Amino acid sequence: MLQRPSIIALLALLLSLPLSVQAASAQSFIVAHSATGSSPMSRGDIRRMYLNQKPKWPSGQRVRLAIMAHGPARDHLLQRYIGKNSARFDRYWKRQLFTGRGIPPETFTSQTEMLEYVRTTPGAIACYEGPTPPPALRIILVQD
Repeated sequence: MLQRPSIIALLALLLSLPLSVQAASAQSFIVAHSATGSSPMSRGDIRRMYLNQKPKWPSGQRVRLAIMAHGPARDHLLQRYIGKNSARFDRYWKRQLFTGRGIPPETFTSQTEMLEYVRTTPGAIACYEGPTPPPALRIILVQD
């Protein structure tokens, strides 16, 4: 018969397994509408797009930005590619909007809604956090 501490340790181990598997399978991807160009991009290209310094794709199509309102995908995008925290990014876009220099990113509270926006909006780009993105989206290879 198992002793009480052994049962508790075994239960704790079993309960932690799905969480560790889920954490290991979550990754970040830059995804875009399927009709965007397939060429690799640099982190600087992503940064310039999200700061409205590169408002068009190489094909001439207007860039349509999408971003999560909060969460790991937003944090990853802002830290790794843009180099701003959430408050500074929001202030930047408020200034851009106020001065008439750009349209801020579409903001989403659900990754499902954001991915649907990217899938159905030509020129759209977003950062997706999870397992493999849906096949209807183009995964952008980002070179450092």
